[in-house]
Amino acid sequence: MAIKVNGKLVAGLGKSAYEQAQEGGYTGTEEEFISALANIGSNPTAEGLPVNDVRTGTVRDGQSIAAGDVVNVQDGEIYHDVVAQKNVENRLNTVVMTGSDLFKLNESYSILIGNSSSNPVAYLIDNTTGKSVYSVSAYLSAVLSVSGARLDDTHFVVQALTQTTLFAKIGTVNGTSISFGEQTNIISAVTGSAPVVALEADRIMSIFTSSSKLGIGISLVNGTTITQKQTYYLPGNVNAGHISATRIPDDDSGNKRVCICFSDTGDGNKGKAVIATVDSANAVTFG
Repeated sequence: MAIKVNGKLVAGLGKSAYEQAQEGGYTGTEEEFISALANIGSNPTAEGLPVNDVRTGTVRDGQSIAAGDVVNVQDGEIYHDVVAQKNVENRLNTVVMTGSDLFKLNESYSILIGNSSSNPVAYLIDNTTGKSVYSVSAYLSAVLSVSGARLDDTHFVVQALTQTTLFAKIGTVNGTSISFGEQTNIISAVTGSAPVVALEADRIMSIFTSSSKLGIGISLVNGTTITQKQTYYLPGNVNAGHISATRIPDDDSGNKRVCICFSDTGDGNKGKAVIATVDSANAVTFG
């Protein structure tokens, strides 16, 4: 759209907004039009402006316009810059998946952890196309549940429950490939779901139910090595099921906080939530 001052073209091409408004039925002066535009924010139906901006023109060569399309109109030509694309189904696996976790790694890629009947697989997903550009086994045996979390733009953690033992390992993305470090035993005698949350790039929190108690494990990350530090249990011997967790903003002292949601199997499976706070010494307190 052109911008004209005192009838002279100062920017853009084609007709000014005032000229196009005249074509749409506006009969006021240019000064009245400018005044009406200035007031339109507080009065969307400013008197004198056309209610419907109806324009006609010819479709630009090479363009295909259909009813309902959002289009541009310039110098009597109709065109659009964005062409709608069909939704595309991207098949990642040909076997049944029994669980998965998905998270954004960086602007280019996301990580999908897919658990199948054989073993969990890590997929590198292109954020533009939704297609998998690389996949690799995260564990070499079947697992009951999987969880993952981003550490930084090239590293992530995968946690898996094999029978009753909870394992974790660090994944590294180099270009369009994924490699894994050695797996670490977080804790044994675990049942049900067991999510993992990244507190920082070098600290993770594992949440689980062990010996009928809701527990938290804090581990440190150094490169691709995980070192399990402390384990804490929610007071009251809460037997938790269907656990989920997410990071929430730090407290005023900079301590890391995680909101944990679960069903209390010892209290009629009521849905409950608790805030876990982790200080710089890896001590955990519950709200």
